[in-house]
Amino acid sequence: MSKQWTRSVARAREVSWAENGISVGKSIGVFDRIQGRRCDMEESLDLETTDLGRRSWEVSRRARLSAVSYTAAPNLTKKVPDPKVVKPARRTTPVKKRPQVDQAQKQREELAALQEQLSGLQKKLLEKDEALRSAEHLISRISAANAAVDELRGQLTEKESQIESTGSELHGAKIQLAEKQAALEKLEWEAKVSSTKVEELQVDVASMDVEISALMKLFRKITENDRAPYSRERADDSSLECEPVQLDDMVGDIDMEKMEQEMSAYATALAAAKDNPTDEFLKAVTEARLRLQAFVL
Repeated sequence: MSKQWTRSVARAREVSWAENGISVGKSIGVFDRIQGRRCDMEESLDLETTDLGRRSWEVSRRARLSAVSYTAAPNLTKKVPDPKVVKPARRTTPVKKRPQVDQAQKQREELAALQEQLSGLQKKLLEKDEALRSAEHLISRISAANAAVDELRGQLTEKESQIESTGSELHGAKIQLAEKQAALEKLEWEAKVSSTKVEELQVDVASMDVEISALMKLFRKITENDRAPYSRERADDSSLECEPVQLDDMVGDIDMEKMEQEMSAYATALAAAKDNPTDEFLKAVTEARLRLQAFVL
């Protein structure tokens, strides 16, 4: 039985160290099996103790009975005394009490051996109680380790969920960054296109300024010629004759006030296009220029 107990305890230790992650239910099952074996041991030890006590009691009883001498019962019948006959003296042999003494000594030795065996069993029981306490302590440590492992697993699950949420947020941030970068590139391209349009507009404005300056000089010259009186020398001079009718017709056909309005509208559209060079303002500048050209030409 002691070998079986030692084997079971060693097996429980090997299982506990080999499988460090056993659950509390398994630990309780091991503990229940150990407790059952302990109860079986205690019952067997009680039976052996009872048997030893009974045997020791029988040995002591036999020793007491062997110490008592046998006494014959008295004869109640009255006998007539026989005449005395002298008989030769016989040598009486002493009663052989040696076997009884040997039997008592043997029983004492058996009793001492049984007591020694009982003390050995009690010692083994104490050792197994100590082993059981160590196994219970080991089971409690395993239970605490299992609880710590479960807690660490919970923390690991939380960290993994946080990492996943952070990864999804990072992916969304990357998408937003790519969208903003695309929008920035589009704005840069629009800015380049706008700068190109502004340069073209500036060239057009410069050419239109030259045209307007030439037209203004022409109009001033026409106006001065219309208002200046013709001298008789020049009237008589056939080499400097001009056609006043055609000149009057040209001045009459051109409305100076309307021309100034068209020029003012063109200048306003041009200033607005410089401040905000969009397609709408550029279209307005083109239309104003065409109206001015159509009015003059």
